Amino acid sequence: MTQAQTFTDTRFNIITILVASFITEVISQMIGNEKISAGLTYLIHFGLISVIFLGTFYVNGWINSWHGLLIVVINFLVIYLLVWLGIIVWNKASAKEINKQLNKFNQK
Repeated sequence: MTQAQTFTDTRFNIITILVASFITEVISQMIGNEKISAGLTYLIHFGLISVIFLGTFYVNGWINSWHGLLIVVINFLVIYLLVWLGIIVWNKASAKEINKQLNKFNQK
């Protein structure tokens, strides 16, 4: 797509994004399987989300060249890593707050 072209969402684009979002959420909810190691679970999650994300872009015709694919993959990796970093920071802060409350409770 050149700069002179305009981008419009079609019903098909919107439906594929909604379906991909739903599938992504289902996969994310299933990540807590305790029968598999955490590292393998996260690797499976990353792989499935990558396939869904790139598949959505491909099906909608938003990847027109190898250069475009590279940009999409880099953007996906950066966003994926930032989200996981945010989750890790949030969980550590929550655990710290819970421990603080437990210590107050135990001192009573």
